[in-house]
Amino acid sequence: MKNTTEAHAEQPTDAFISASALAEHLSIPPSCLRELADENSFPPIVAQGEIRFIPADVTAWLNDHRVEASGPSAGR
Repeated sequence: MKNTTEAHAEQPTDAFISASALAEHLSIPPSCLRELADENSFPPIVAQGEIRFIPADVTAWLNDHRVEASGPSAGR
């Protein structure tokens, strides 16, 4: 059985998204993603010497860390 790092290493690099592209998509600064990656709080990998993310891993991480809204404006 392969570990997660080995499985990711076999994926083509076009399946990865850069920190700057992901930050733009999430409307947050790239430095925020890098901090999360440095803290091992977010699922990065290193591909071609750069921090990259696998979109499916990002989606899973976001779903696992989702906070439900509460209060009078929740559900609007």
